[in-house]
Amino acid sequence: MECFSDKDIRKIVEKQLSINATNFCKVAKFCSYGFPQVIKSLPIKDEKPFPTLNYLVCPYLIKEVSRLEEKG
Repeated sequence: MECFSDKDIRKIVEKQLSINATNFCKVAKFCSYGFPQVIKSLPIKDEKPFPTLNYLVCPYLIKEVSRLEEKG
């Protein structure tokens, strides 16, 4: 399992999401390789409620969930 600093984790999450993770709070679940799978988001962003508190950030799992959603 890899050990990453908070700064490294933020960079990994931003790379996984392909955006600047301004609402990132913490990692809720790491995979067996030590990479973030699910993150927690702050409930307020830009002084407005933010509806998504948990984000799936693992590229493999995102692909698999998308495949399942396509099947209905």
